Amino acid sequence: MKIGIYGGSFNPIHFGHIFLAEYIREELKFDKILFIPVGIPSHRENNLIDYKHRVNMIKLSIQDNKYFELCEIEKNKISFTYDTYKELKKKYPKDELYEIIGEDSAAYLYKWKDYEEMIKHVKFIVAKRSNSSYKSSEKNIIILNSPIIEISASDIRNRIKIRKSIKYYLHQDVKEYIEKNKLYY
Repeated sequence: MKIGIYGGSFNPIHFGHIFLAEYIREELKFDKILFIPVGIPSHRENNLIDYKHRVNMIKLSIQDNKYFELCEIEKNKISFTYDTYKELKKKYPKDELYEIIGEDSAAYLYKWKDYEEMIKHVKFIVAKRSNSSYKSSEKNIIILNSPIIEISASDIRNRIKIRKSIKYYLHQDVKEYIEKNKLYY
């Protein structure tokens, strides 16, 4: 099987995430996309809402796509991509695993923990982001000319705080979940 690994804070998950995952799945003929919410970020301040809320929102967002699956491998620990990859390789030893990242993350790949080892083993799918022109000659880095969706989780959180609509930014069930649980207010 060809499996896409889509890690992120998903704070909250939105249509940009879902659209990109489906585009990559279809374009590269992946059998499955694993959504892996980060436990505790390794590279920035942990200002994320509770892990269980982010997991619940992912479940709501992917419930109608048989190719999408939630993977809770990182839970409440500090997350490093290569460590996650090694754990997934134990679970899927015969499958091809591809890490999905944006150009903004790819530009700092060389700073990631175990970068030298990781770049030998991990295949990366790099998705386009606005105002970025990332290039690489690494054989395990595939730069995909993907559509750019101008939705960001930080913009959604800000819209919620200032009481602006978030309709059409994310799944209706996620919008209702956010309102019911008074998240990001």
